[in-house]
Amino acid sequence: MLSLNRIDIVISENIEGNQFIKRNPNLSNVIEIAKIKETKIYSYLNKKHSYLAPKIAKSIEEMKRDGTFLKLINQVNKSLND
Repeated sequence: MLSLNRIDIVISENIEGNQFIKRNPNLSNVIEIAKIKETKIYSYLNKKHSYLAPKIAKSIEEMKRDGTFLKLINQVNKSLND
């Protein structure tokens, strides 16, 4: 609807919205005017998969030790700013 000039305001998730604008050159004049609210998200594991928790925790700790975790965080941050 935005690309067809049928609406003036869109509320969207940041990454998805920016990617949409990049894919549609006719929207180059669209600007972000505000963020509604940033929220931390948390991952949860269903009880039936609880046996995976120690393996996941160990993998995350290894990723933090070897720098992989920070590398992934930096890649995400870069993609947010591109």
